[in-house]
Amino acid sequence: MLIISGPEAGIDIDIDDFSIFLPPAETYGDVDNACGNLIRNGDGSQLMGFVAPFYRFMKKNGAIALRDDFPDDLVNSNPYFTVTDRTEKYDNLVTELSTGCLEPGASYDFSFKYRIHSVAETKPIVLLKTHTDTSPIINVISTTCDPSSNDIGWVTCSTEYIFLRRIITLRQK
Repeated sequence: MLIISGPEAGIDIDIDDFSIFLPPAETYGDVDNACGNLIRNGDGSQLMGFVAPFYRFMKKNGAIALRDDFPDDLVNSNPYFTVTDRTEKYDNLVTELSTGCLEPGASYDFSFKYRIHSVAETKPIVLLKTHTDTSPIINVISTTCDPSSNDIGWVTCSTEYIFLRRIITLRQK
């Protein structure tokens, strides 16, 4: 059973063109190069509006939305993810990494663009959370990102990160 609910009794609902369909094949990655890019759909342009494989860490309010500042301009189009209605510090965008692809001790290039909607200059911290049988292990990937704000706009953060054998082994259990 699928139920569309929400309005109070006495309020009419109109529904048109209702459908359910699978995400496109690109959602599942390239089987011939599964380890080529550890972040699938990182630019938000690959999956016809689906935000997979990203999700919200706290999952309490709001949603992950896919937006574009220039949706009708094919040259300047820039789809990006946004997390709205954040009510808690750690309510952020999350994606899983395929630990089977990680090479312990190898140096990985890590890069992303971000924009902070704040009057104050603020910078993000990128964390790696490894699940274990007891308490999770949290490692900081980057604290060296430049700040962003309403006035600054988009900023690129790039760094190198080495995955430790201990972390990869714990996650693969």
